[in-house]
Amino acid sequence: MLIKLIIMAKGNSNSK
Repeated sequence: MLIKLIIMAKGNSNSK
């Protein structure tokens, strides 16, 4: 679950 959160956060940061 933690890994998924990190990936989601990283993807969001990349989108910005």
